[in-house]
Amino acid sequence: MDIRIIRRLEEIVGKGRVLTSIENRIAYSYDATPTFASLPDAIVIPETPEHVSQVLKLANEENFIVIPR
Repeated sequence: MDIRIIRRLEEIVGKGRVLTSIENRIAYSYDATPTFASLPDAIVIPETPEHVSQVLKLANEENFIVIPR
């Protein structure tokens, strides 16, 4: 994911709420489903419905996928 998009996500939800370390990305790459794993580019932890709305608008503008968890 482009660093410009990461910065925009941080502007929306706050710097500490966008995780990009490899450790976090691996931890969020799977759920309870034993056969599915996908390494995310970033993990965004919104606090409000407005955060969710703004992240989804950005995803639409920048053409990236959002997978809720």
